[in-house]
Amino acid sequence: MEPSFSGRLRDFTQRTVVAHTAFSAALFLGADPVIFLGQDLSYTGGLSHVKGSAHGVTVPSESSLLQIKGLFGPIKTSNNMKVFLDHYEELISTGGRRVINCTEGGAFIKGCEHQSFREILMRHPFPRQKESERKNRTDSGFFIEKTR
Repeated sequence: MEPSFSGRLRDFTQRTVVAHTAFSAALFLGADPVIFLGQDLSYTGGLSHVKGSAHGVTVPSESSLLQIKGLFGPIKTSNNMKVFLDHYEELISTGGRRVINCTEGGAFIKGCEHQSFREILMRHPFPRQKESERKNRTDSGFFIEKTR
């Protein structure tokens, strides 16, 4: 696919969080589909981030959490993460692109198709490169092997 711009640079705005800015950039650059990974927008396992994250791990008090629709039933989230979820849903509804959430848990993001990461890699393979041209292991075969 040839890269194309779907807007003017002055129309591109930085968003509240890095993930929203990256999503806006993908829309601006014409990506279709856009694939989410790691956007659970909830307290999976009672934690805000994976252990070892640069953001640390926040364990909220149960009374401060909201219950929302999750991919596999009700889940808990914070007011902040609910705002992030609402913002994603707004961007998706106006973006005019196919958006696939392959987070495999967490919040149900309205407007997304929900598929596993493995399914995504099988349906949208990365172009194959010669081993000598590859700077790192990012081809789909590598990821499919790791998800077995």
